Amino acid sequence: MSSFRKIMFLIFIAITTWAMSLPTQTVAATNVRDIVAQAEAIQNDNPDFKLEIWPDRSEGKYKSGELVTFSFKANKDCYINIIDIGTSGKVRIIYPNQWHKSNRIEKGKTYKLPQENSKFSFQVAPPAGENYVKAIATLDKLEILKPGSLDTQGAFAEVKDPGMAIRDIGVTLDKMGGKKWAEADTKIIIEAPAKEEAVATSESLKPAPDEKPLMPEKSAAPAQTSAKTAKDIVEVASSIENPNKDFGLKLSIVNDKTSFAVGDEIRFTFSAERDCYVTLLDIGTSGKVHKLFPNKWHESNKVEKGKSYAIPPDGADFVFKVHGPAGKEYVKAIATLKPVEKLEGAVAISKGAFSEIRDAGVVLKDIGMELAQQDTKTWAETTISFDITDVKTSSEKPMSLKLWSEKKVYSPGEKIVFFFESDRDCNLTLIDIGSSGKVHMIFPNKYQTDNAVKANTKYEIPKGTNPEFVYKVLSPAGQDTIKAICTTKSASAISTATSHDREDFPLLGIRDEVLKDIAVQLNKLDQQSYAQVDYTIEIR
Repeated sequence: MSSFRKIMFLIFIAITTWAMSLPTQTVAATNVRDIVAQAEAIQNDNPDFKLEIWPDRSEGKYKSGELVTFSFKANKDCYINIIDIGTSGKVRIIYPNQWHKSNRIEKGKTYKLPQENSKFSFQVAPPAGENYVKAIATLDKLEILKPGSLDTQGAFAEVKDPGMAIRDIGVTLDKMGGKKWAEADTKIIIEAPAKEEAVATSESLKPAPDEKPLMPEKSAAPAQTSAKTAKDIVEVASSIENPNKDFGLKLSIVNDKTSFAVGDEIRFTFSAERDCYVTLLDIGTSGKVHKLFPNKWHESNKVEKGKSYAIPPDGADFVFKVHGPAGKEYVKAIATLKPVEKLEGAVAISKGAFSEIRDAGVVLKDIGMELAQQDTKTWAETTISFDITDVKTSSEKPMSLKLWSEKKVYSPGEKIVFFFESDRDCNLTLIDIGSSGKVHMIFPNKYQTDNAVKANTKYEIPKGTNPEFVYKVLSPAGQDTIKAICTTKSASAISTATSHDREDFPLLGIRDEVLKDIAVQLNKLDQQSYAQVDYTIEIR
């Protein structure tokens, strides 16, 4: 028999914490029936484990405005996907979702949507009819649908082509073999409202306002009060402690500094003695908590034993700078042999390279409770701190550069000589931004590879009356800009790899791209360790 039959698709319960206005988009009833029939055809007659899903009313009947809760469980640790086929014909994946990105569940544990102590609720809305929910569980993590087949703009990912998608799911499961997956389904009946109450809508269930993210529950526990101040959050984080250091976890600040001024750059490194899952949380002096790892460069938090990881990583187009206010900042590292549910499910707001954890106090408490139930030999933690001062003090003056030529106006084909002087020893780079928009590196070059210059010394480029090379004006009429960049460190001002094998003065790219790259590279340096100056000539 085909392995198509029942995959757990949760009713579309729009669980958004914001008000949503969605356009009405209904599908003909015959189409809805066809989609449900395809989902029902996803069956496994020989599963190696059991999966169950059910609504909170045994008869499954609800009126518009009433609330619905779903429960589900499996008798093996597994990964679960829940799909809702609404009475309107829309098909959405409601678990995992934007609040709970990990879909791993533990054997024998009953999970609820929404959880019992949450203020969040699923509210039934017209049109009337049968809402079908399908759940699919797999022993191995499986992406049942490709991201391109989903519209992720709303609270739940909506399937763009339901018929094709469900057919693809069935084919994928069929290839896995019956021992590795299970399925279950359920329905609720949305009863027709009184005639005067009938309202057209594109959703069978809509969200009721709430403040709390959706997360599976481990057990019925009393509601917790959120830690709001930085001090409160640090206390909660400090309570996550494991005295049994079964495997080593190291976390440090590059250069071992313990004090930073606002605006200073900072980098972290960490390593673990075992293959594990690592999460790094930065608890700022403002009370905000950011997830430093995983991040946009390393989306998975699985790490290899003995390997050192840096944040930001080498070669990243980003630097991590210290923000205020003044005080003591903490970074907490947690390593586990398997993913931590509360860490995976923490609601995060994407802000640049590192996401901010919402309701951090509650999240940290939940993490502590979850880890407390685990064998202490299966996880490790460590914390580092550093001081932040308000003002960056430095008696050092900014570097001063001078760049000039014998005149400001040139004709095409004319030779040109540049003069340069710095008040500090530094490494010089000259780039030519032509009137055409193309950018070339003109120093260092094939003939002069050493770009180290001495302080308060006038340099002539090219040098002498009979130099090895000459600069000629080749750009069309207009303005031509020469940019000089000098760094006191050996760090390059440009990330683009250059070679003089084919070109004496290599092409770096187009103006805007190159200038952006320069800004990124210089942003990695201390402001006192570099300077730049532009010199513009007219070509007539």
